[in-house]
Amino acid sequence: MVCQIKTVAQSSTKPTVRILLSGDTGSNASAVTTLLGLGLSNLSIRVMPGQPTPPATSAPQITPFYMHGKQVIVDGVQAFVGSENLTNTSLIQNRELGTLFTDPAMIARLQSVFTSDFTTSGNSLAAQTYAGTAPVPWPAVP
Repeated sequence: MVCQIKTVAQSSTKPTVRILLSGDTGSNASAVTTLLGLGLSNLSIRVMPGQPTPPATSAPQITPFYMHGKQVIVDGVQAFVGSENLTNTSLIQNRELGTLFTDPAMIARLQSVFTSDFTTSGNSLAAQTYAGTAPVPWPAVP
């Protein structure tokens, strides 16, 4: 995937490439480090905070959003949403589910949610601040 992202980002049209990852796993860390190391000015990577560790008490806890679904929108004409990770286990061994959308209204809605998660303060952090070795913490929940 890193090679494909690099190829697209370096293509003659120089499209904006935005990647939003879940911060609950360190498995993305090496790919993020590799992509950031390419120095592509049209590539922006952000990380959503992962699930918080439950407190030792049994008191109810307000939990933030947790991103599990995966979505790909490349051209604004088609969008893919599914449960697959881009790993051999997920793509070959597991039974995952995904849907391809072509309805312009649905694609616009998917893009709107992605843009909100990508740009709204507190929804995600720049990947440069993410070490990938532990869950990214959420701000304190009142």
